[in-house]
Amino acid sequence: YNGGLQLGKGKTGCWPTPLSRLAYISRGNYRQKVQNSACQGYSLASAAASGLRFGGDVLVPAGLAWQVARGSPAIPTECKRAIDEEYGGYPQFGALDLPMRARNESAVRWRGEDGMHLFRDKGPTYRSKHCDGCTIDHHASAAGMYLNALVFYATLFKRSPV
Repeated sequence: YNGGLQLGKGKTGCWPTPLSRLAYISRGNYRQKVQNSACQGYSLASAAASGLRFGGDVLVPAGLAWQVARGSPAIPTECKRAIDEEYGGYPQFGALDLPMRARNESAVRWRGEDGMHLFRDKGPTYRSKHCDGCTIDHHASAAGMYLNALVFYATLFKRSPV
């Protein structure tokens, strides 16, 4: 990526196909591949990791950090298989064991319903399509953005921000 906003103007290989075709390339049932947060997280992380094969220089694993911070829900086998099929049947993480887990389970800050605090709350009149009776959308809250910033810092500077 060279900072430009036009397709074809970035690093060689960054856009292997026109954007208008990307939505039609996916094999199988897309909704099955993002049926819950574990599947969605694995799908997004796989897509980001695959970018390293097409000229990406660095992968900032913010989504994986969210999974760890929420207690790393198990990735359903069928969901994982369907997502890996998108990449010729090969996981994009090599030998990395997913889902990732915190070394110390007491470090998991947003387990279960507390995980909703990572998402933006839209207030009492908002009805989310993402959960029954909740008022969040799927954008980061201040806590979620702070977690992302910590991961960016650690990745870019190769040291702990805390």
